[in-house]
Amino acid sequence: MLILLSILLLFVPTVFQYKIGNKSLRESIDMSFLSICVISLIIQFVITIVSFLLSIYSITSAGNKCATGAVAIPFFSFFITIFMLLVMLLQYSRRKRYNKEQIEQNE
Repeated sequence: MLILLSILLLFVPTVFQYKIGNKSLRESIDMSFLSICVISLIIQFVITIVSFLLSIYSITSAGNKCATGAVAIPFFSFFITIFMLLVMLLQYSRRKRYNKEQIEQNE
């Protein structure tokens, strides 16, 4: 059960980036989009460490002496981070396109 929790924890920063990043781009919150991106990346790093430690604890408390399976957590986190960077890029490009359309409509 803790292994599943440690894997699901890795998705929290990506969901945070998607939800709060969209609010930032719509200017419904006071934080800038860049600060949301930096916070997401820092949270991803911290949660990766916490998830790794949680998976090691889960494996060793079950009586196993080999916690090699916990090494998959940082690699899985790397792919989730790449996905989160793609979400950031898509949000930013969508906002730029929206601003460009607004400028063209005002002219």
